[in-house]
Amino acid sequence: NKGHEALWRTHIFQRLGKYHYVYTDPDVLPDSNTPADFMYYFKDVLNRYPSIKKVGFGLKTDDLPAHYPKKEEVIRWEKQFYATAVEPALYKSKIDTTFALYQPGAAFQCWNETLRTGAPHMLRHMPWYENPMDLSEESSFYQQAASASSSWYKSVKGDNEQYQ
Repeated sequence: NKGHEALWRTHIFQRLGKYHYVYTDPDVLPDSNTPADFMYYFKDVLNRYPSIKKVGFGLKTDDLPAHYPKKEEVIRWEKQFYATAVEPALYKSKIDTTFALYQPGAAFQCWNETLRTGAPHMLRHMPWYENPMDLSEESSFYQQAASASSSWYKSVKGDNEQYQ
């Protein structure tokens, strides 16, 4: 396990060459309203904005459950990513390893050349929907093993030690 920058720390990145590629975190799922042809939309966005290195999904926050201890913090944090619209439901915004389509040769840290989608192209960050008082065995194990790059898990982990 090479961490969240695994693709760029291995020989695989060089093998991608002239191809567009997708990189994603494993703990996100499309919202039920996300169109099935989202990849065509992402490719179209990259074609229309040639200086953009990657375009990716925004994260839903309007349906976070009350039992999530960082609900209000997440909502405040995520608002910054929707401040600069370049067109309806498309924002000039940083995007990390949340599901994104990359231009050929684009590396992870291209913060100033990224776009993030709004509705209907949205993902759910699934850990935000888990009840910290009723974690699955897998989620509990992940929280124990999560690295510092798993910022929401780490911030919740400290608060939830009382629930362990």
